[in-house]
Amino acid sequence: RYWGKALDVSGKVTSVETTAPQRVMFELQAPHAVEARLLDHQAEGILKAAVVGERMTLRCFCSGLSGNLILTSCIKP
Repeated sequence: RYWGKALDVSGKVTSVETTAPQRVMFELQAPHAVEARLLDHQAEGILKAAVVGERMTLRCFCSGLSGNLILTSCIKP
């Protein structure tokens, strides 16, 4: 239903990954999470703004489910 569609996603940041693929993880009901993979040219700014434990909103494309919900090409709305 949501595959390939742009979505605004808000949630509490649980971790920030600076190695490729750069991503922000949001909490979801354990053991799953939302994995928001960042668009390269905005990644640096988003990573600086992401604070573990704080809420953040990103606009991403839904790419599927692989244990975690995978979102790609994420930007700040």
